[in-house]
Amino acid sequence: MNSGKAIIISLIATLFTFNTISAQEMGDTTKVRTWQPVVADAGTAVVTNIVLTEIMKHSIHEMRPDRSGHNSWPSRHTSWAFTAATVVANETYRISPWYTLGMHTIADGIAMQRILSKKHYPKDVLGGAAIGILSGEVGRFVSRIFYADSYSLDPAYADWLPSLDVTTAAIFPLGKITEGTSTATGIESALRLTVPFCDRWGIALQGGLRSLPIFEEKKFADMLSAVSLTAGASYWLPLSSSRWACQASALAGVARNFGAHQISYSKLSFTADIKIGAVCQLTSRFAVGTDFGYSYTNYKAGLSVLTLSAYTRANF
Repeated sequence: MNSGKAIIISLIATLFTFNTISAQEMGDTTKVRTWQPVVADAGTAVVTNIVLTEIMKHSIHEMRPDRSGHNSWPSRHTSWAFTAATVVANETYRISPWYTLGMHTIADGIAMQRILSKKHYPKDVLGGAAIGILSGEVGRFVSRIFYADSYSLDPAYADWLPSLDVTTAAIFPLGKITEGTSTATGIESALRLTVPFCDRWGIALQGGLRSLPIFEEKKFADMLSAVSLTAGASYWLPLSSSRWACQASALAGVARNFGAHQISYSKLSFTADIKIGAVCQLTSRFAVGTDFGYSYTNYKAGLSVLTLSAYTRANF
């Protein structure tokens, strides 16, 4: 657990520096809370994370992909990383959206490293991410009970602006990649740039890293991973004059596949997806959202998957 502690302590420690620097840059101390509620927020989140992660870690016995232990689910590194990211995001998103996107990117990077190093299955890091986000939100809830917010939520409307998203997606395969093998829940981490060219339509460009576990005769064989680049159209529909909007997209492009050397697949493949979801504008520059989608990739035989995504967004 030492590595997990190091992750969350180092990331949360930057929170106080971020707040101080941002207040000096913006000249607006009303957006910076005193240290007591921040400590209550972070402390409660850490305790919640320890309780949830360690109970599950020691009660659910599942072999790691590299066969190094029976404590694969959930990923402790990922749960700590997303706890830290959630605490930092809750305290800084009103100051600047880039702190939140930066923390989300770091947490995603830690999660993907655990998968590519074969220490965890994708479902382990997805479980760890869920525990981490829940722990961070519990900390925020408890902090609000004892310490009233020193600032209220800024007015914000669902205006469509150029934006950058950091996305974490769960992948649910609908078939097999090749005969004799099977796959299970996967994960994708992506960056998506959207630029509107009118009130409803825009263009989108996305780069992502995804990974799927491959099984032979129900035994784990390897991770099949891919780096993808896609582009396409995006549609925007605000819901009245509120913070909420619906967004849909259709993207297509190429994927460079790697890993899983024991099965036959195309190294370079076509990939396409369609998504629809909801966006909530928390400030004029920051939003969160979720998408449900369908994706197809022709590894060789072709694989269809359903996706469920959550993302943080910075508006330019």
